[in-house]
Amino acid sequence: MPHQHQILGRAGLLLMALAVVLRGQVPFDWPKEIGKFVAARHYDLAMSTSEDWIRAYPNDLDARAWHARICRWQGHTDQAIREYRALLGKVPRDADLLLELSRMLASRKEYRGALELLEQAISAAPERTDCVLEKARTLARAGRRSEAKGLYQRLAAVEVGKTESNVALMELREGSRYQLIVGANSDLISYAPNGSALSAVVDARWNARWSTSAGVIRYGRFGKTAEGVEASASYRPSAADAIVFGGSAAGNAGIAPRTLWKLGYSHGLRFGEGRIVRGLELSYDQKWVRYPDARIVNFAPSVSFYLPRNWIWTGGISTARTVMESGSPSWSRSAQTRLMFPLHAGYTGQLLLASGAENFGTLDQVLFRNSKLAAAGLKVRIVPGQEINALIGYQQIAGGRTQVSLRLVYALRF
Repeated sequence: MPHQHQILGRAGLLLMALAVVLRGQVPFDWPKEIGKFVAARHYDLAMSTSEDWIRAYPNDLDARAWHARICRWQGHTDQAIREYRALLGKVPRDADLLLELSRMLASRKEYRGALELLEQAISAAPERTDCVLEKARTLARAGRRSEAKGLYQRLAAVEVGKTESNVALMELREGSRYQLIVGANSDLISYAPNGSALSAVVDARWNARWSTSAGVIRYGRFGKTAEGVEASASYRPSAADAIVFGGSAAGNAGIAPRTLWKLGYSHGLRFGEGRIVRGLELSYDQKWVRYPDARIVNFAPSVSFYLPRNWIWTGGISTARTVMESGSPSWSRSAQTRLMFPLHAGYTGQLLLASGAENFGTLDQVLFRNSKLAAAGLKVRIVPGQEINALIGYQQIAGGRTQVSLRLVYALRF
């Protein structure tokens, strides 16, 4: 049936065009007919119509431009690019063609070529705000955020580009290169003086592949305090893969690791918007933790499921080998699951369940490993680039011990 429909459509168009020629009437409106087919997503009919137009008028550049556009909409990217370049060889200062080809190159992450074309388009038609907007978009996608920000700020004063530019400026702030994260943790402990932790960390994204994190932390446990430093780096060999390595040190107070080294790898998979599971992220983390009287190696694989409506479900297990100063090695296992879900614009909730020690980040996690944790949290986006994350958890620990943990984190992008 689709084939028959296509034949009838082409025959009808040919008859109409022939009638126009024979009667000497106004020329047939080819773009209007193609537009109807495109609006109805009948790209095959739109393509055949453009080919009929080219056969009737071989030197009509508009016909060839429509043919290139339809090739792009059908996904024939290489052919469309060739046709656009051929057209620009004849009309090198056509702003529409320059703009359309730049978008195609940008979609293939060929940002340098796309920006060169946009410079030509702006030079040919300096009054075209859409060309300047496209340049700002392309700069942002290429990671040249400061240049994109400057263009958007200029466009924000122009009525035509004001709305999009203001939105884009907010988005640029959301994805700024640097982020300051300040955290405070209070632990109400039934078996010892209350514990605490204060931290300040700066994350930096240097380019599409490299990012770093560095900060300081102060621990309070069992009536003692300890200060430490931590740092890590992340490398992305591809858009779907990430490797993280780093470490921390907190001296010899004994309430926090003297040294901690970590290595992690994650790989993402996308399945499409129409499925129950839109994507997966597979992760593996390994830590080497050393206390004055204990050494631990922790192995932790996990998987995150990206679900419809921005829900994320993560599950993981870990296995730890612990060697105390005077004793034989012992093994322990733990598991945790986390569900994150949007509540309202700017609000995200989370629920966490865990059994066993999570990361051996404080001494009590080494001493009392048979614990069960339930926690709930809320992340609030205050304004673009700023958010607060709160978490409250209740933990049952071996020997009838309990612990209530309160954590508050403030993050600022700049």
